Amino acid sequence: VLVPFPGFPSTYLASASAGKQPIPYFLDATLSWDVTIETLETLRKLIAKQGGHAIQVLALQNPGPAGQLLSAKCLQRCLEFAAEQGLGVLIQEDDSLIHGRDFVHCRQVAQKMKSDVRIVTCVAMQEFSEQVGQEIGAFLQLQNVQLPPDLLSSRKAVPSLRSQAWISSLLSGIPVDSLVYTPAREHENHIRTALSVNAAKARSVFNDVSGMFCAETVAGAHVFPQITVKGFLMKKAISLGHPADAVYSSELLERTGITSEPGSCFGQHPGTFHFRLPMLQSS
Repeated sequence: VLVPFPGFPSTYLASASAGKQPIPYFLDATLSWDVTIETLETLRKLIAKQGGHAIQVLALQNPGPAGQLLSAKCLQRCLEFAAEQGLGVLIQEDDSLIHGRDFVHCRQVAQKMKSDVRIVTCVAMQEFSEQVGQEIGAFLQLQNVQLPPDLLSSRKAVPSLRSQAWISSLLSGIPVDSLVYTPAREHENHIRTALSVNAAKARSVFNDVSGMFCAETVAGAHVFPQITVKGFLMKKAISLGHPADAVYSSELLERTGITSEPGSCFGQHPGTFHFRLPMLQSS
């Protein structure tokens, strides 16, 4: 399974737990984390080197942990590549916190292309498990994929009634004639506006700092700047045997009280370092 780095660990872990070997492909901050033609060419050479059908799936995340979105043109490029190489596509999608660009679903691009690529779209629901009080798992949409009969007939494949009701409410949304519809939409717009403003501010600030670069963030509630680590921090990281950005995040917390996640938690191109910072403050 070809897995994007940086990427949410769920795809990598799911591949490994299914007995498949996750093989990372690296995205670049300076290219807006896009799956470029050059990226696909690198994967083409990797597949040729592996030989046969050793690689079966191209995994995508829209958005990824860096807050990037895959455009319709990028998705089309990926689907054409998957068709050429005989790959299925596993894509994790979340359109709940989009604040800088229109969201494009992979299945819609595939339908427009009349593509016969096998696509599994996963909408992760783990964050809602605690609210429901039980494990939900994920909501899957299948395109050009036929499930085996034994799975369809298995009782284990059927979620509980409570889980089905919760997922149904998430998919159908709030009815327009509901009393909470207007305040809910206002609250949602307030959050999107705050995220958009904060993302622009954060990008401006980070890009004015020597040794930092922050690509545009158009989705999610985090920014993911790239940093240059050297001197004391690099020496400390080497002595501890820890990733340099993990040491950076630890020092940031100790010195300023600011919490962040090191980019090494999400995978990154060797020799580059990042940290992921929340930006859901209202001002």
